[in-house]
Amino acid sequence: ATVRSGAQLERKAVVANQSLIGSGSFVSAGAIVGGRSHVYPGVVVGRGAMVGGLSHLGGHVMPHGLAAGREAVLRGLNLIGLRRSGTSKEEIRLMQDVFQYIFEPSVTQSLTRNRFYVP
Repeated sequence: ATVRSGAQLERKAVVANQSLIGSGSFVSAGAIVGGRSHVYPGVVVGRGAMVGGLSHLGGHVMPHGLAAGREAVLRGLNLIGLRRSGTSKEEIRLMQDVFQYIFEPSVTQSLTRNRFYVP
């Protein structure tokens, strides 16, 4: 891995082979950056987040988020990381519900219609 000047890696952050961490970037504790990924300058990878291999990350990743793709986007939660960290099933389920409510418009619209619809 190549870590540019000014980039910071907290303890227990994992950066796989042939990855590049841009200057001014910050990789939090417990975060994983997959092989051959590129984290652009100034990007923050949150605690316990996962960046998939071969990804080009140009935006921040929330704690326990999962980002992947050539032009990496937030795909969901790092469920395996949450389980390994000892997070309870109930807490994980709640986090999934909140994630869906915030980040998936069709689910948000459906929930709003069902809860607040007055015939």
